[in-house]
This record gives sequence, C-alpha cells and structure tokens, in this order.
Amino acid sequence: MTEIRDIATAVIDPDSNVNVRKSQVAESVATVKSSIAQYGYWRHSPITVRPHPDKEAPFEYEVIAGQCRLRACLELDLAEIPAVVQDMNDDGAIQQSWAENEFTSELAKSDKAHWIHKIVSRYTEEGRSLPDARRSVAEFFNISEQKVIDYLPLTALPEEVKDLMDEGRLNVRDATVIAKHTYSAQPEQAEQKMKERVEWIMGLDTDARKAARKVISQLGHQAL
Repeated sequence: MTEIRDIATAVIDPDSNVNVRKSQVAESVATVKSSIAQYGYWRHSPITVRPHPDKEAPFEYEVIAGQCRLRACLELDLAEIPAVVQDMNDDGAIQQSWAENEFTSELAKSDKAHWIHKIVSRYTEEGRSLPDARRSVAEFFNISEQKVIDYLPLTALPEEVKDLMDEGRLNVRDATVIAKHTYSAQPEQAEQKMKERVEWIMGLDTDARKAARKVISQLGHQAL
C-alpha cells in the first residue's frame, strides 16, 4: 500500500525539470488555491515527489506531479502537504508525471508536443533512426505512434498559436498540417506564414478546413 506522508512544503522544489506540466500553471494554481482556501486540502489527493537528485540543492525533495497543488499551498503559507515519495530516475519521473497529469487533468497539447519532441530528439541524438525513436517514444509515454507523429512538429508553432491550440480554438490536426508544411529560410517569415494560415483556417467551417489541409499539404510554402 502506498504510504502518504505529510511533508513540509518548504523542503520541496517546485521548479522541477521532470514535471511535464509547463503551460497554464498560473491559472491552475489560482483554481486550486481558491478550492483549498474554501474547503481545505484534500488528503486523498497527495502530490508525488522524489528525493532531490541534486545533493547541493536547498531542497530535500523534487516534485514529480502536483506542482499546482504545491504552489497553491506555498502561496497560502500552508506548512505541510500530503505526498507520496518515490525514488526514481529522470525517465521514470517523467513517465510518472505524464501519467498522473493526464489522469488528474489532461495535459496541454503544447506540453505534450514539448516532451514528445524532447525525447524523440534525445533518441535520435543517441543514433536511433527517426522511425525507431518515434516507436520508442510511443512506448515511453504509452501513446500511439500516430500521436507522436502528429505532435512532433507542433513545437515549431509560434507561442500565440500554441495558446490557441491549448485553449481548444485550434485543433491538433490543423495545427500539425500548418506546422509541418510551413517553412522558410528565415524563421521570422515561417512564423508569420503560420499565423496567417492559422487565421485563415480558423475562419473556415469543418468541410472547408479539410480542403484547406489538403491544399497546404500539397503546396507547402506556396499555399496561402
């Protein structure tokens, strides 16, 4: 049975390199903070931490999952927080953080894209082929290989376009086609073209969007 311990909030590092949730943190913290202030902390929802891997760090633990709950408690000056301590390496911590965040509240699409791209890049730098890296990442995060393929290009999108995607105003299918087939020798020109294509495709109905994706896929940078 997993042991839940009360750990001092001051000894947990909230700025974790293995916590996969990077987007929409402030909004989530505000929501959690309001709930805790009104109802108190729910003990049945402990955060997950590990012994801090940096022995020189001024913290005893590093948060793996539950950073929004931890930050809310810190802002409310709560001395302790229920936590489960797990001793794991970076890969295990990233996998655990992904799984827990997906279970409690679906990760932002930009966060998924970031971590998929990060691990694929690491594998290819180690000498694996791109197809092999994609298959391995699918296994790593327990997702389909098609999802890896779809999300991989999304890191190229401008931040404001990622925000539209995270807000649900731009779907992943449209975003993937735009990111994959918009390119230029100048990064600024590519970003501007992506923004123009996003504005264009968001103004279309469902059937027209399907046709627009086909046009962009076929014509690449020559399409609108």
